[in-house]
Amino acid sequence: MLIVLIAMSLGLTSQNYVDVAMVEDMKREADEKSVALYAKLSYTRPENMSNVDVAFYDIRTNIDVNVVPFMKRYYDASYSAHPSVLVNNLAPKYFVFFVDDIDSQRRLVTMLSDLKSVNKTCSVVMLYAGHDDIDKQIVRWFDAIYMLRSDNDWAFDLLTQAFWGGIEVTLSKDNPPYLDTLPLRAFAKCRLAYSLPSSVGMNREILDSVDIVMDKMISEGASPGGVLLVARNGRVVLERSYGHTTYKSRQNVTHNHLYDIASLSKVVGTLPLVMKYNTLGVISLNDPLKAYIKVPKDKSDIKIEDLLLHHSGLSSGVPAFMLCVDSASIVGRLYSRYRRGHNTIQIEPRLYMLNNLLFRPNIFSDAKSEKYRVEVSQQMFTTDSFRIRIFDYVDNSKLLSPKYRYSDLNFIYLQRVLESASGVTLDNMFRSMIAEPLGICRMCYRPMEYYRQQEIVPTENDRYFRKSQVWGTVHDQTCALLGGVAGHAGLFATAGELAKIGQLYLNGGTYGGVRLFSSQVTNDYTQRHRDDSRRGYGFDKPEFREGLKSPVAQCVPLSSYGHTGFTGTLMWIDPENQLVYIFLSNRISPDAYNTKLTTLNIRSDIHSIIYRAMGK
Repeated sequence: MLIVLIAMSLGLTSQNYVDVAMVEDMKREADEKSVALYAKLSYTRPENMSNVDVAFYDIRTNIDVNVVPFMKRYYDASYSAHPSVLVNNLAPKYFVFFVDDIDSQRRLVTMLSDLKSVNKTCSVVMLYAGHDDIDKQIVRWFDAIYMLRSDNDWAFDLLTQAFWGGIEVTLSKDNPPYLDTLPLRAFAKCRLAYSLPSSVGMNREILDSVDIVMDKMISEGASPGGVLLVARNGRVVLERSYGHTTYKSRQNVTHNHLYDIASLSKVVGTLPLVMKYNTLGVISLNDPLKAYIKVPKDKSDIKIEDLLLHHSGLSSGVPAFMLCVDSASIVGRLYSRYRRGHNTIQIEPRLYMLNNLLFRPNIFSDAKSEKYRVEVSQQMFTTDSFRIRIFDYVDNSKLLSPKYRYSDLNFIYLQRVLESASGVTLDNMFRSMIAEPLGICRMCYRPMEYYRQQEIVPTENDRYFRKSQVWGTVHDQTCALLGGVAGHAGLFATAGELAKIGQLYLNGGTYGGVRLFSSQVTNDYTQRHRDDSRRGYGFDKPEFREGLKSPVAQCVPLSSYGHTGFTGTLMWIDPENQLVYIFLSNRISPDAYNTKLTTLNIRSDIHSIIYRAMGK
């Protein structure tokens, strides 16, 4: 009966079939448009999150919906705290109360009255959902009150989104008498929202079929688990976790697990810094390497543009493992296509390496010390000098013909350019200039310094280099020898945090009210620039030439861009359809030579489903 009444109120005739999900979608969308904000004129919402603390306290009477995930998906560093912090120097920049009825208001009045006063540097905010009026005694304590006349399960989800700027707040209501001291305010949307597929014109049933592909991925051994995220028009409409962290583990993958994103680090970590410095005029794409760093003569005239387009003539990568091997221990054939003799360590589907190789003396230790302080894995440490050895290898590598050749060396040079221009290491630069302003927490280099190992997804069981399960340290060998921070690899991230970077690009360099680089720079970097390559500046793009394999599904527009990662990751952005697609997996668990993710077309099949859900 309730469904029929709602349908009638929405003008739907009895001939139109209305299912429960459709009605719930309509109710939620109606509630979203009903959030009102009453706030002092001095109140500003949280935008640049550098050095900003956000605390919250749930004083609701009916705590049937956990609000912690709502806060943490916007800012993982937000925390639950007792209101007593409001009276001392520990007061955060924002303190948010969740309130739902007159009883919780009365308890709040008592609690605030006991405080006598609050720290004036703190913005005290109420998120109120319910049908009771707000007690006038407590209004004076608040700088802002977000109100929704609803008791639906999603009410506090929407209020939290309004507080963070995920949904727009308009001047659509009148001030009730008990709120006459707080003017009605409006704020535009500035961050991702979390909504329904229908809100962005996507078919939920079609989109749900991604589950079938992910189940296939797990059951056929392509990856033990993963996370999918789809955002359109600035709204996350799908974020799901699948499977387990490894095939032997029973730990379920969650949205909060950090994945080693491998070469996605190029366009998530290094590239936005290049774009920022390009916007500021600190770096010019036409400048040669010699304008920033000391390099051998044959590489001195390589331009920044050449590095970004992978058109520098540099070789594809650093043979990190072989730089460590004692050549005297190589007896017989180093590699064999067959498992035989001492060639028993499989490194590719049909490639086996010698099993008795030794490392050069005095370059590794199984314990951290003043000399061996660079962590390669949890049981393997090297010296600071190995960083110089890798840079020397890059400098002295043979320069090849200047045609398109995908190369990690290009981004190792970009790292050196950035660090020379700024005087700051890449990881500290990323944290202070990208992550902190945008409120990104669960994306970092060297994650074991910040998170428990159980929050990080393992990668390869490395049987020949680190001789252990790689878990919490970067998989890429060159990056590991550089201490876990490199221009081409090293970042660990969640899908939710990657989505913020994806939306940053879609927005032309701005997110959460913070501008990092110009829309013109964004446009330049995401375009194709040569006829012999599909690449943009740093970004990969769909293949435009007949007969060549594309990194994404055929239905994806040529204007789109993104990148993949060796560990089984992808972020792809489509400005025509305002779409962000993120795929995280650890397809190299337990073996790096596992190629089933590609041969089964898992990422591309999911991409195709997303476009079908849009009616494309």
